[in-house]
Amino acid sequence: MTSAPAPPPAPWSDLATLQHLGADLRAEWLGRRVYRVSVGPAWLRVHWQGQDRTGLLLSLWPGAVLAAAGQGGWPPPVRKALPLVKDHLLNEHLPGARLTGLGVYPADRIWALRFANAADQTLYLLHQVFGPRGNTTLLDEDTRLIWARNHPPHPLLHRRPPAQTWSTGTAEQADLSLHGAMTDYFLRKVHQDACQQTRARLLKSAAATERLTVNLGADLARADKGEEFRRTAEALAANLHTLVQGQPT
Repeated sequence: MTSAPAPPPAPWSDLATLQHLGADLRAEWLGRRVYRVSVGPAWLRVHWQGQDRTGLLLSLWPGAVLAAAGQGGWPPPVRKALPLVKDHLLNEHLPGARLTGLGVYPADRIWALRFANAADQTLYLLHQVFGPRGNTTLLDEDTRLIWARNHPPHPLLHRRPPAQTWSTGTAEQADLSLHGAMTDYFLRKVHQDACQQTRARLLKSAAATERLTVNLGADLARADKGEEFRRTAEALAANLHTLVQGQPT
């Protein structure tokens, strides 16, 4: 019996495809400022200032390590499945920072965002989309590590991006439909994992209920012998005065 062929790689795993997407976002977003950063256990979303409510999703969700642009908020069920990390370190550094560079590395599937903060200091937000779990890091202008999602980070995520990063790709060749496809794929993975977790909780609850039923049945069986136990206790009490210490019973 032959095994089923492996599915083809997702189109967003192609380096040139990512570089073209990066070039398009660079042309659209360069100069914009960060409004805030939403951060979850395996994802983050950079929100830009402005009325269009655009942002960049950087996902490290198992099976959905990717980066995708999007607009607007997510529906309540999605927000419930994606709890936020409050007072995250990224929100101490990025809000108000101006985007001065964006691109994908010339030879590696790493997204790079370069910012200038209020003190005109450079920050680098790097998002690795290769490997089984990927990684995201924030570096200061001297490439000191401020934050990393996974430790230790890949050496490339601890260095200044190559100079060519800020000019890779061609905006006119970007397949913009991939942003929606990647976001949908990410949300499907979130939904599937939430369903699996709910199923696991229900199975655990059912097993606990079954154990409780068995224990209650045993208690009930013992309770049926209550009258017999009462008569034995009364007989022992009535003859207790005839017993002497050490006498076998």
